Formats: sequence, C-alpha cells, structure tokens
Amino acid sequence: MYVIFSLLRYLASGNTLTDLYYTYSIGFSTLSDIIQSVLKNESIPQLTTERLMEIAEKFEENANFPICFGSVDGKHIRVIKPQHSGSLCFNYKDCFSVVLMAVADSQYKFVYDDIGSYGKDSDPTVFSNSTFWKAIVSGELKLPESKHLPNDGGVTVPYVLVGDEAFGLHPNLMRPFGGKMTSVQKRVFNYRLTRARFVECTFGILTNKWRIFHRPLNVSLQQKSFKHAVYFIILSKTEMVTHLKTLFLWQAFKTVMQNARINEEACRQQTSVRSLQSTS
Repeated sequence: MYVIFSLLRYLASGNTLTDLYYTYSIGFSTLSDIIQSVLKNESIPQLTTERLMEIAEKFEENANFPICFGSVDGKHIRVIKPQHSGSLCFNYKDCFSVVLMAVADSQYKFVYDDIGSYGKDSDPTVFSNSTFWKAIVSGELKLPESKHLPNDGGVTVPYVLVGDEAFGLHPNLMRPFGGKMTSVQKRVFNYRLTRARFVECTFGILTNKWRIFHRPLNVSLQQKSFKHAVYFIILSKTEMVTHLKTLFLWQAFKTVMQNARINEEACRQQTSVRSLQSTS
C-alpha cells in the first residue's frame, strides 16, 4: 500500500524524496528502489502498418485531416544541472533540460517517444536522429500505401506526420506554411494542420496531471530512474497505469471496507456490553 501511495504522490504532487521521507518514514534509498522497480516497465505498443492505419482513421475523424499517422513535437523537461555537463543541457529558455521527443495520436496518447537528448539540441535534430524517423526513412517501418485524398481522386498522397515550422519538409512530414502574407488556401491548410497537432495538448494534459513536471527533476540522468519516471508519465493512458490505478482503488476499497467491519464489530460489542449492564 505504501508503494502505491509513495509512487503516486511523487509523480502527481511533485514532492521531493525528502517530503516522502518525512510523510511515510521511508528511507531515501528505499524510495528510490520503489520508484525504479515500479517504473521499469515500458509498455508503449509497437507500431505496425495496421496500427498506423487505425491512427490515420482517427485523425480524419477527429481533426478532419486525412492520411496522418501522428503529430510530432518536442518538450523540454527541466532538470537540476547534471554534474560535469557544462552547457550541454542549457536551452534557449535559460534553464537546464533534456528533450522528450514524442509522437501522439488524435486521442491524446503517445505512440512513440525518445527521451534523454541534451537541452541544447533543437527538435529537428533530435527527431532526425531518433530510431522512429530512421525506421521511416530506411523503410524498416512499413507505412500504409499512398491513397487518394477525399474529393480528389486524381492525386495519391503518402501518409504523413505533422509538425510545427521548426521541422523540415519531407514526403512523410508536413509543416505549416511560413510567413504572415499567405494566401487564403495556405491559411486554410495551416488551420487544418494546426487542428491535427494533438501532441501540444497531450503535453499540456500530462504536465498538469503529473505535477512533477512543474519543477526541475532532481534525479541523476545517469541512472535509469529518470528515464523510468518519464516513461511512467507518458504512459498515463496505457495498460500499465490503468493497472496501477485499479490496484490503488482496489486496495483503498479493501482498506475502507476493513475499517467499516472493524467499526461495525466495535459497535456490536458496545451494544452487547450496554445491554448486559442494563439487565444487571
């Protein structure tokens, strides 16, 4: 029970290990072991051609943007300056961070992540060096076959990712038109593409759900606990966290029921004692 409480409190409230030590009277090394042991599972489903087609169908349904199999962007995760790191983790926001590069679907779920790049690196650099993009370029990840756009049967278009203006154009990566003096058609396209960038909202939802992101993480980047913590946060809509929530609620329910039985038994004993006293 203390494992679930300490883990969820660490992630959801943003408390440090020192706060948890005084709250639950658990040592620092024990808390660190608990966090690492529970967060060691990585359960993002592997992408397949069928899975990409399902994601594209949801994008067309929810965002009115066809043949799109994901929205890509990066997020700076603030950290305490790592030892002997120099300016590697210092970013343009004047803080130290590492980059979480992620691809999200239209249901605010992450389908790919890349964690641990230096904060000085730009989003296009991190994404171009990711295993996901290399698998797309090399053909290792089989994308669905090109298809005709709705209401335009003469042109076949490949399946694409959508990103912001920082990313470069590619047959499988779309970005909005730059500049302010754009035509009506370009503004309409930018509007449609912006609607499909669900990854921005996904980052915001997770940051407010797991408030550990509201402060710099004070864990060692050389240890796996940092990566495991970020994995847990981005997996908040997967089976792993659903299992944890179910386990937490079930244990809480059992505790409440146990306390209710104890109170009921105590009331019965008090009633029997009073009846005996009244008869005597």
